[in-house]
Amino acid sequence: MEIRNRTPLMAAWSVLLDKDAAEHLGVAVRGTWDIDARGGLRLAPEQPPFQPVDDCVGEQGLSSVRYEADTGYVKPSTDCALVGSAVAPRGRANQVRVSYRVGPVSKQALVTGERKRLFWLLRWWNSPARSFQRVPLQWELAAGGTDTTPKNDKHHSLDMRNPYGRGFRARGSKLPAAGALLPQVLPAGFMLFGRKKVQVGFGLTGSQWAHRLPFAGTYDAAWMEHKAPLLPDDFDDRFHLAAAPGLSTPKYLEGGEPVEVRGCTTSGKLAFRLPRVSFDVNATLNAASEPVDMHMVTVTVDTDAMQLRILWRGSIEVHRRLPKLKFIQVAAEGLE
Repeated sequence: MEIRNRTPLMAAWSVLLDKDAAEHLGVAVRGTWDIDARGGLRLAPEQPPFQPVDDCVGEQGLSSVRYEADTGYVKPSTDCALVGSAVAPRGRANQVRVSYRVGPVSKQALVTGERKRLFWLLRWWNSPARSFQRVPLQWELAAGGTDTTPKNDKHHSLDMRNPYGRGFRARGSKLPAAGALLPQVLPAGFMLFGRKKVQVGFGLTGSQWAHRLPFAGTYDAAWMEHKAPLLPDDFDDRFHLAAAPGLSTPKYLEGGEPVEVRGCTTSGKLAFRLPRVSFDVNATLNAASEPVDMHMVTVTVDTDAMQLRILWRGSIEVHRRLPKLKFIQVAAEGLE
């Protein structure tokens, strides 16, 4: 089987199973655009290669996701993610306000320089924020974390709202309190002398995160007896949405929506509109051709690389017909 890609974008296919083990043909197309300082978009002359697995900040499974795997299930709406850094507008700053908006969704945060927890004069204090030039917008610098230091293994635990962050302590923790680094990516309006630990971020999240688990379905004795290892009947496709809370759109974006990023470039503001791209994707099984409807499932703005990545996915059921699949043809308009 071959994929006949008539576009300069990257395209790939995969086989997916639904809750009843029926086979579906999945098609993924990903485009990358260079962004100039004024918000102009130009299709990148060299498209980054397809990613079969998540690209993480550090070790896979032990750090947050920078870019998700390109192939996968079709999401029920569009995830929006921001990769980059808070940038001091005049060279150095103690704090910068960052905001990200794509069409109907938006998020804001206060990003500070390094802070520590200190014990002085018989009291606990949060140190003043140090000045900085750039601070990465990573979940590792937000509130949360994992603690495996307690002597009793039963007390090893994590903050499921953000397993990779800072500040979380398990019962019986042996993590040092004095000198501990405090979160640097904070909710907008956060007071630096406050102690409340609230998770906020702009990046993609993992399948074990708390806001995704309500959609995972029920894995009980009845599931073990009748459905395992398939997904449970009450599995909700919203589980596949991996954006930070508040950054998944109510419905698919279609192109043309405004994008605005503040606090992540030396100019302070970056604004543009998403490109409008329409696809003509068909799968040929024997002599018959079937259309594959493509949906914009992920929009990622990377202000460090000054690039926009858009991922589209689509699927059709091919249960017991997969051997008949001859080729997939991908064409598109609107890429000028």
